[in-house]
Amino acid sequence: MPSKSPKSPIAPDQSASAEKPKRPRGRPQYERTDEAADLIKMMVAFGHTKEECAAAIGISTSTMMKAYPVELRDGKSLIRGHILHLLWRNAKTGNVSAQKHIEVVTSGRGADGSLPYRLPDGAAAAKPAPEPEEKPEVLGKKAQKLKDARNPDTSSAMGALMAERHAAGKSGKVQ
Repeated sequence: MPSKSPKSPIAPDQSASAEKPKRPRGRPQYERTDEAADLIKMMVAFGHTKEECAAAIGISTSTMMKAYPVELRDGKSLIRGHILHLLWRNAKTGNVSAQKHIEVVTSGRGADGSLPYRLPDGAAAAKPAPEPEEKPEVLGKKAQKLKDARNPDTSSAMGALMAERHAAGKSGKVQ
């Protein structure tokens, strides 16, 4: 006698997959956002590392490199282009400050007219470091009082007497 399998509580026309759609197993894939892309472009333009950029948006470096390759590679140029576009738009509306800045940028000279705005390779011109000035030695209160006591003001009678005694003490003679 053939064994009969127990009847399923689910009717043949109903299946388990019809109740719930199957979801892939594992963690959901990262979804790229425009807000995160803008943040990465800005951070790259300011010279932050890939690790810092990834930490700022809360993902791993490898995920960020897969989701935002253009922003990581060209972030500085994209931000600079956007800023120049805004500058150009403001200059066209009559903003004199923007017009002056465009004149400076396109003329190849700095704001003072003497230094090159940009070197041929695109790097900014480096200004020579100013020479350090000799600064007077800064003394604390106690050190200043000791110094003043060793060098009395000879314009007063008391100061002249103190200077005379101090000089006598150094030479060993007492008057």
